[in-house]
Amino acid sequence: MDAATLSKMMAEINLADDTAMETKIKEASVGTLFENAAITKNSVFFNLLMILFKEPYRLFLQAVEALLPQLFVSSATGTWLERFATDYDLTRSLGAKARLWVRVTKTNASPLEITTDLLFSVFEANPRTYVPVQNYSFDAPTTNCDILVEALEIGQKYNLLNNQITQVSGGLNVLTVTNFAAAIAGTDVETDLELRTRILNKKWSQSLDYGIEAKYQAALLSVPEVEFALLDSVDPVTATLHFTLYGAGLNSNLAADALVALESVLMATDLAVVELASSETLNLTIQLFVPHPLALETKVLDQVNTYFAGMPRGQNFDESLLVYHLYRNVPELVGSPIHLTPETAVLPLGKYFSPTVTILP
Repeated sequence: MDAATLSKMMAEINLADDTAMETKIKEASVGTLFENAAITKNSVFFNLLMILFKEPYRLFLQAVEALLPQLFVSSATGTWLERFATDYDLTRSLGAKARLWVRVTKTNASPLEITTDLLFSVFEANPRTYVPVQNYSFDAPTTNCDILVEALEIGQKYNLLNNQITQVSGGLNVLTVTNFAAAIAGTDVETDLELRTRILNKKWSQSLDYGIEAKYQAALLSVPEVEFALLDSVDPVTATLHFTLYGAGLNSNLAADALVALESVLMATDLAVVELASSETLNLTIQLFVPHPLALETKVLDQVNTYFAGMPRGQNFDESLLVYHLYRNVPELVGSPIHLTPETAVLPLGKYFSPTVTILP
């Protein structure tokens, strides 16, 4: 919040400066024995009041000035901004550590043990350092030893190009060390500006007039092969709407036809992007605690496929809903526990889950 706006707000609530307290005392003294003392300030009692209350009042003004900007998304910071984010089911990204594969080459004369306390690093003034995510053992004949390592800290600075890691601690008897793949997954803690932008984007998306949204979706659904059209996001800067289309027979040509249909009803101030949904593999492991679990495998697989086929588009995966579906449609499972892994999964925008299922006894 800029200084001019803050000053206006303070003035509108009669807290422009610390002279407001003195003014209030003068107003309250009108018609009393202290009226003349309040005007001339020639009173021990008046000066004592000023001494007692002026500093607390000044601190109170500072507190109000600090609080006011935190009451608005556009100027809130830190924890205050995070509280606004929760109103839109958002949380601040706390960053992520970069991961990448390192290849250690050795002779075939001896085995190699890699432990999680080893340090792989880039040769530079302030080396970026990585550690193995687990212990590895390689037998003597193996000469190329691939190791997954993780940065010691979160942050984009730990993202690397190929072949930047060249050093390893511990005095290992190896020929070469290098990362044969780039690292791009390291991210910094989300800034207030980035979080505020996401909040405003979500707010804009939710504020889109539902009648207009329904009109746009109806236009997309006018293409027979489009079974569902989901508004994924809205860019508030360019007024661009991003739609994802779902349907068994869709292809790029039909998506183009859907865009033409949408543009025929699109408001002059709006832009649109239309894309086809793509599959996101979800590796499910289901453990059944029944006498003959494999005998139910076909029936369970059919119900899992049925569940995902009818899953609302854009919905994240929650194992409790699938378990409920299985209990309702496979009577042999009722009364026995069902364990699913993973318990939850977040669906990326423009995707739908395509499950790969493993059933364990």
